[in-house]
Amino acid sequence: MNCRFCSGEIYYIGGHNEFFYEIKDALSKVVANSPKDIYVPKFLLIPVTFAYEAAGRLTKKTFVLNKDRVLDLIQKNWGITLEKAKRELGYAPAFNIYDGLTETFNWYRKNNLL
Repeated sequence: MNCRFCSGEIYYIGGHNEFFYEIKDALSKVVANSPKDIYVPKFLLIPVTFAYEAAGRLTKKTFVLNKDRVLDLIQKNWGITLEKAKRELGYAPAFNIYDGLTETFNWYRKNNLL
């Protein structure tokens, strides 16, 4: 560990700082289907999310769409970098984007989340 005081710090851990289009292209290959861009107005997205969360509480199921996901989706732009984790923790991604998405997709299917 290269930092003196890492406790309480925030680190983004993930892949290789891919752009959205790279993730979308890799995901298309993993699921063997081209994702469609769907515009959902914000005024509909929030009530739908609350309905999903209520249904999840009633059925004791976890849905992919939740309040945190909506906060991610409604951002105009956002980005993260791994540089701090690399510099201070010596972090290096174990997977490329395609292999990581493949493993994630298979996990979601195995756990009946897709």
